[in-house]
Amino acid sequence: AVPDDEALLRPGQSLEVLQEPSDDGQSELSTWRAVTTHLSEKFEKDVARCVADERKTRVADATRTCERTMERAVGSQVTGLIEDPPADLWERLDNMIATSTRRHCKSLHDALAGFEPGAEEKTASSSAMATRVRETVEGKTRDAAEKVVELMKTAFARVFSKDSRGLPRTWKASDDVAAANRRAQREAVRVLGLLAVSRLGTAGEDQATPSKGAGVNTKDKEEHARNRQDAIDDALATFIREPEDDDDDEGPGGDGGGGDGTQRTAQQVAPFPSEWAGEDDDAVMLT
Repeated sequence: AVPDDEALLRPGQSLEVLQEPSDDGQSELSTWRAVTTHLSEKFEKDVARCVADERKTRVADATRTCERTMERAVGSQVTGLIEDPPADLWERLDNMIATSTRRHCKSLHDALAGFEPGAEEKTASSSAMATRVRETVEGKTRDAAEKVVELMKTAFARVFSKDSRGLPRTWKASDDVAAANRRAQREAVRVLGLLAVSRLGTAGEDQATPSKGAGVNTKDKEEHARNRQDAIDDALATFIREPEDDDDDEGPGGDGGGGDGTQRTAQQVAPFPSEWAGEDDDAVMLT
């Protein structure tokens, strides 16, 4: 604050002396007023700038801390889902994005509450966190697509080496190894079909607030997941024949004398798709 006139007086000096005009027409009091006003304003601006810089640094540090916490939490959830991908993998990932966005946006707001952010700053921070959540999920899914061969091997081993209860399979002489092998192959290729194209919903859908129509949206997503799984199964039938219950009479060559060897040979040599028709190029993760 600018000091008052009394504070400008030297010991034994009166205010009238300071008010007397000098040769240039300016009094000593007016000169001191101008100097102190200029210095006070400059000091206040410097302090405000230092405070703003420090606040900006601390807000950025708090934001980065929340983002790192989010990346660890979301990344581990995505990795856990992809290790044993269910048929509704992408619907679960969409739900994860929506849930994680709400949770981590709240954590960020709590962390920034001491800095008293305005409405625009809160909106910007929420939008940035939502974007980071989605980018984290997308990054993990694309990393998984690059390691899809390993995931296919894991899926094959899980189905071939374990029974329906998840316990190590004990093979018997009456077991149909060929049928078990085909089931494992289909499971491996199913994983390939799931990870070939990104099916994440739009950002607006991920951040939507649940409403009375949420149940309808859930049913639509479940229906969409079933349709996608049916499409994948239809495509897999071209490459790997689905095991049948009457495969016990198959011989060592797998034809079982049934006369369908020609059909199976045609199925085995069917070409894999070289492009993903009707899909957005940015969504295709395997080429």
